[in-house]
Amino acid sequence: MLGAENSYRYTLNLLSPFAVSLQADFAGWFTIDFPLAATVMDEISSLEAIGSLWAIRISLLLLVGCLSSELLGVAKTNRRLSGIWLIGAILALCHSIGALFAFHHGSHTEAFESTAQQTQELMGFRFGAGLYVNYVFVAVWLCDALLRQITPIRYASFPKAYHYSINAFLLFIAVNGAIVFKSGWVRGIGIFLVCILMALAWRRYQQKSNSSPLP
Repeated sequence: MLGAENSYRYTLNLLSPFAVSLQADFAGWFTIDFPLAATVMDEISSLEAIGSLWAIRISLLLLVGCLSSELLGVAKTNRRLSGIWLIGAILALCHSIGALFAFHHGSHTEAFESTAQQTQELMGFRFGAGLYVNYVFVAVWLCDALLRQITPIRYASFPKAYHYSINAFLLFIAVNGAIVFKSGWVRGIGIFLVCILMALAWRRYQQKSNSSPLP
């Protein structure tokens, strides 16, 4: 019995250098650097960032386009307008999810800190809760868009205060996102589009004033 045990230990001693060498080889295989894979991952991350940015840019363009159409007299429940409104909301949702992973590595905490830092640099105080405002923006827009699609007749009967509140809230967040917290050509286009909306709103007001009966 002892002889068999000694033979077993002797065999293990003989094989142990080979086992260590084999382990080192496998470790080398698994820790080998793949520059091509790293480049592909960087490109994917870059595409995610670009896609996220353009998703919100197109989304806000659609927002302005829909509000402009409404100011020109197109009904909110118009089939084409409702479809565009829904696409804008979905793009805003895609941006919200994409930005979390492309810019903040999927970390809500990191996104919160980034929002707080941006507010600190712009306003002079930290306010990370602005991130939740963005979430509410997406949720409100998406719910409103779905209501237009699912129950257009009932949606059309909603009080004017509801429609004014939704439009005002969405536009307020859009102005902050595209003008207040941005610079360069994005801010310039944002200001231009807001000016167009203001001109159309003034035109609509003038038309209503002229059409109203005199006392």
